[in-house]
Amino acid sequence: MAKRRSVGELEIEILNVIRSKKIASVHDVCNAMGQKREYTTVMTVMHRLFEKGELCRKKEGRLYEYWINDENKKNQSILTRLKEKVFGGHSVEMVSYLLEMDEDISKEELDQLESLIEKHRQKERS
Repeated sequence: MAKRRSVGELEIEILNVIRSKKIASVHDVCNAMGQKREYTTVMTVMHRLFEKGELCRKKEGRLYEYWINDENKKNQSILTRLKEKVFGGHSVEMVSYLLEMDEDISKEELDQLESLIEKHRQKERS
């Protein structure tokens, strides 16, 4: 049986917490999420993310500490898979959706996006 490769909202939320903390236990993730999820649910999802190769882990005493699998970034990131699945692989459609969805985007954020686009263009020219 093939490994399940889809990513759910809870998985993304957990990955964001771990990305911000660099390394975290299930307890750390639950605390960061404000205990809005059951401990066993978070533990199960983190284990599945480990099985999918999204997370690495090591046992520290009686618990596991998890971190983002940097090797997986070289293959295919969650965002890339999401872009393929939801937006048919079209980056412009994905960015357009994100911009239209965020009604509170500030002028500073738009300026940052423009700067990133310009840096990307310069990188392609060289």
